[in-house]
Amino acid sequence: IAWAVCFWGPYTYYILSWTSVGGSTKVLGGTTGIVQSTVLGLLITAGNLMVYQACAIIAQRCRFTNTDSRDKVSVVLYTFAVSINTVMDLGLLTLMAHAFRQDSGMDEDSFFRNPSMQHALFVQLVSYIYPGTILIPFLVEPFMVCIVRFYLFSWLIRSRPDVTSLQAEKCLECMPFDLNRYGDIIVNLVLCNLIFFLTSANIW
Repeated sequence: IAWAVCFWGPYTYYILSWTSVGGSTKVLGGTTGIVQSTVLGLLITAGNLMVYQACAIIAQRCRFTNTDSRDKVSVVLYTFAVSINTVMDLGLLTLMAHAFRQDSGMDEDSFFRNPSMQHALFVQLVSYIYPGTILIPFLVEPFMVCIVRFYLFSWLIRSRPDVTSLQAEKCLECMPFDLNRYGDIIVNLVLCNLIFFLTSANIW
């Protein structure tokens, strides 16, 4: 609920505010535009981190006796939550595709382009997948989680003389392997496979 209110809700409200305006998709570069894709990628990154933390807390409170069971539950919860997020985004893409179809129909080059709903869905789906889904999150997240985290803890340790050697090592040690990436891979593969169900000359 917090993710929907803080991240998905405002972005959806912004998208719906201009999709009904004629020519809006053409002004934004034919799809959602580079800025919109970048913002979407950042929202996906922040939303995934929030969902990851929530799933980790729930799995931790289940009090499993071994780490494997805890990680399995966390991965299942994370994959389920991200799948719901993706379905909601695809519903939003359908509305954006309808606006793109209308703009394609009134474009002077519409004779050479297919303004059908399938083509509009293809354009919006490709814009959703790249770079906002399969590129930007995987570039931003390692930077924020690994590099920024390392320097922040390094500065914290240097500024605190009361930090012991054991505490410093705990702060600077590598994070445990994140099995939730398997959930991201599954969702991304499903999104990429959806492209082949939308007949368009641009596929090949």
